Amino acid sequence: MALLFFAGLAGAVLSCTFGRHAEVAQGAEREVLRRDTCPELFTIEKEADFMATDVLLNCYLALPSGELLRYDSVGALQARYSHFERGMLSDMDVSNPLRPLLFYRDFSELVVLDPQFADLGALSLRDEGLPDCTAVCRARDNQLWVFEASEGVLYKISERGEKLLESDPLRLRLPKSGEWFFSSMRESEHYVLLWAPEQGFAVFDAFARFLRFIPLEDVQAWQMLDADVFLLLTGSGKAVLFFPETGEIQPLSVPCSPFPMRQFEWQGNRYYVRSEARVRVYAFPPMEH
Repeated sequence: MALLFFAGLAGAVLSCTFGRHAEVAQGAEREVLRRDTCPELFTIEKEADFMATDVLLNCYLALPSGELLRYDSVGALQARYSHFERGMLSDMDVSNPLRPLLFYRDFSELVVLDPQFADLGALSLRDEGLPDCTAVCRARDNQLWVFEASEGVLYKISERGEKLLESDPLRLRLPKSGEWFFSSMRESEHYVLLWAPEQGFAVFDAFARFLRFIPLEDVQAWQMLDADVFLLLTGSGKAVLFFPETGEIQPLSVPCSPFPMRQFEWQGNRYYVRSEARVRVYAFPPMEH
């Protein structure tokens, strides 16, 4: 079902993208398919290091100053968060918009917020015996996944730091070439995915057991759309759908934005394009049945 769903959405994107014209000859009649459009909904004039989006269509921007901003589904600023003593924000997981998870890699610290961006709690991973964590994310059961790089071990922990699961050392499983630096991680319905920008993805199951390695170079940003579908932005600024079960890559192109893409995210019936100094939000055209 997921494959069919995203194949349909991909068709809408490709229709919008290429503005294709198809001519169908039926006797003397010729039917020309009109070009679909992707209307721009709003623009956020902010330079951001990275962004995230949630199922409520909120957009989160991590600014170079260290501040975090949240904009709602119509582009209005709703909340801001800043604790500059923690250093730069390294990653955020907003898969649960009621409990956004922030990660400060320099201090190995996790912060959980409420919807108004008030602190619900902070956890020092160093104090929990995890001094070199490079990637974290929220689990589907609201526990946490953390990857400790010096050990090469994936841990599942509670928000209080209790260790619940751990993997075998990853160095025993990965190809031995190259310097590995895993910088982000997400859990889907079936997998936990750990991303190294220069090499690809290490895939685990929900019990922290290593499954396989997916080599994918030249990826600058990624988003998990569904249990079996990724959205990738390549180093050349091209967006693609990637289906890890089959290895299929389906190219997408989004010329609705005239600016080079630094990040591309897909939520509901809209997509978000982060460029150097702004975020533009577009709507997909309604699909015809």
